[in-house]
Amino acid sequence: MKVKIYLSLVFFVSFSINTFGLCIPPAITSQPANTVVCLGGNTSFSVSATGASLNFQWQVNQGAGFVNLTNVIPYSGVTTSTLSITGVTFVLSDYLYRCIVSNGCAPNDTSAAALLKVNTPPSISIQPANDSVCDGSNGTFGVTTAGSGLTYQWQVNTGSGFVNVVGSTIYSGDTTATLSITGASASMNNYSFQCIINGTCAPSVTTSSALLIINALPAITLQPNIIDVCQGNTTSISITTTGTSLTYQWQVNSGSGFVDLTNTAPYSGVTTSSLTITAATMALNGSIYHCIISGVCSPAVISNSYPFSVHPIYSNYIPVTICQGDSTLFAGTYYSTPGLYPHLFSTVSGCDSLEYLSLSVSSAYYTTTTSVICNGDSVLLGTSFQSTAGVYTYVLPTISGCDSTIENTLSVKPSYHFNQSTTICQGDSALIFGNYESIDSLYTDNYTTFLGCDSIYTHQLNVVPPFAITLNANVCSGDSVIIAGTYESLSGTYINNYVSSFGCDSVVTTILMVQPNYSISRSISICSYDSVLLSGSFQTIAGIYIDSLFSTYGCDSIVTTSLSVNAAPIVVFDQTVSICDTASAFILTGGTPLGGTYSGIGVSAGIFSPSVAGLGTHTITYSYTDLAGCSDSDTSTITVTVCLGVNELNSDSYFSVYPNPFQDHIVIISNTNENLELQITNVLGESVLFQKINKGKTEINLADLSTGIYFIQSTTAGITRVQKLIKN
Repeated sequence: MKVKIYLSLVFFVSFSINTFGLCIPPAITSQPANTVVCLGGNTSFSVSATGASLNFQWQVNQGAGFVNLTNVIPYSGVTTSTLSITGVTFVLSDYLYRCIVSNGCAPNDTSAAALLKVNTPPSISIQPANDSVCDGSNGTFGVTTAGSGLTYQWQVNTGSGFVNVVGSTIYSGDTTATLSITGASASMNNYSFQCIINGTCAPSVTTSSALLIINALPAITLQPNIIDVCQGNTTSISITTTGTSLTYQWQVNSGSGFVDLTNTAPYSGVTTSSLTITAATMALNGSIYHCIISGVCSPAVISNSYPFSVHPIYSNYIPVTICQGDSTLFAGTYYSTPGLYPHLFSTVSGCDSLEYLSLSVSSAYYTTTTSVICNGDSVLLGTSFQSTAGVYTYVLPTISGCDSTIENTLSVKPSYHFNQSTTICQGDSALIFGNYESIDSLYTDNYTTFLGCDSIYTHQLNVVPPFAITLNANVCSGDSVIIAGTYESLSGTYINNYVSSFGCDSVVTTILMVQPNYSISRSISICSYDSVLLSGSFQTIAGIYIDSLFSTYGCDSIVTTSLSVNAAPIVVFDQTVSICDTASAFILTGGTPLGGTYSGIGVSAGIFSPSVAGLGTHTITYSYTDLAGCSDSDTSTITVTVCLGVNELNSDSYFSVYPNPFQDHIVIISNTNENLELQITNVLGESVLFQKINKGKTEINLADLSTGIYFIQSTTAGITRVQKLIKN
């Protein structure tokens, strides 16, 4: 019994605490859901909560933060658990809705935000237009539309009503806004096309129909006729063609290429299918004609080319001269007597001709002659030069072209030629042809034989000069050289006389030079990364090196080199940077020792320009040379990245920013477990905010910033991203 009383007391006390004096705040148990509705339709958002005496207040965020709703069309139920929206307009699309639930006990509970998406029915802003194409070419029909979730179905009417177009080798894009027709044929002329557009929201719409018009290519069905006419007659050249909107241009080739004809005598109809040539003259004979046919469609075609034959009507005299004893054939008869012979006949082309033969007869001749030449000469007899005695007969034409026979007897008389030579030393002389001669030359004396032919004597005089030779000799100090049988070791000029093989004097002068031996000392400095060739090897260590060499005369030359090695500078350049492509140019730093130079793409006078370098990772080199002339270099990289647009901000896999554009505040939602470093800069690259944030939602007050464009840079796990931010 005591136990029962105790339990009852505990229950009473507990009941009193829960129902009297303790305020329980509301708790939302069911969140509102995103909804999609067609333009003009109705929808609602609902929320469920626990707690006593609940109050509801629905709010909307149109892009500038949440504000309370009132029961004004299109809203109703704004203070109930269900918000109703009737006659939805497109302006409500992408609005966010949430509900604040209260009952006087703190804290109030706020629901999650739900998105309203408004879809519009399909509509047509630009109808498809007729398309005129050439046979075998491509055509297109397009429509410009608006609406949500649109689908397209093109239809064709070939004469029996509209049916759906099915994709094939001819049709493509049959379910898109643009229908393409590949290789349209003449059989498709006047086909009609229309498009049915369906969307997420009803009703569907159908475009007006558009025609496909096929223009025919120019073609020749009958080529021009062959032209053959007598002199003075009129003829024409005709052609038969097919095609759309054809034009004609006749051309003539008189030997210098085809040129356009004009309607001037003797031509007419030069731009029609039939060219007329009036009163053809012999000047037109051999001319070639063809026609160029053009139309709406290309290419133009060119007819076959035919030569124009104009046959003459003869009425002339034919003068003919024959030699005595000959005859000539004229009009089927041989004539050998001088006179005038007429003949009337028809040419092979059927044109009349009247010709007169005027015949003349010339005489022929026979002549004998003699010729005398000296041995070694020749004479022209007929068409050949002859040098051998004999009788030569040749035929020459007279001025009238008749044969003239000449017989020539040729006689050849002898001639003589004698040669002699003499050699003397310079300063002597020899008797030649009655004169003492001392000059090296060929002397000639001519005589005439009793038959009148030449007899020639030649005498070659050779004059041998005395020899005067100068020799240069070099010996090293301490050596000697043999000159004229004697060893000489002193510098000087030595003269010796000899007799040549012709018995003439010969003087040899030897100039002897005694060359010294050399001993040279020098100093050389190199950098620690260089080497120099000393003592037969490339040396890199400081020290004294001795080289034994030979001078240009083969004498000893000792070179002693003192080598010093200068330590090369150690250059360090570590400045790996990632920067926005719109950032301003900046001065490069970080290279040591100071005083070096920077080089690379986008670098000028030590300044890096992102806009000049362009997108990508660029290698920058820092080079330094010390006072001793030793140098070193190091490299680093600068990455120029694209500053992403507003739409890309919301899709970053590491964090998201909203609203954007913003007015006073932005909300950062970080999706990474690592600390996120955020830096906001203006368009001049100046930092206006630096803050580290953790995973989750962080609200940042930017009310002090002026309106304009900013860039938000996020860094996590060593990766930097730059995005655009707009303040209204």
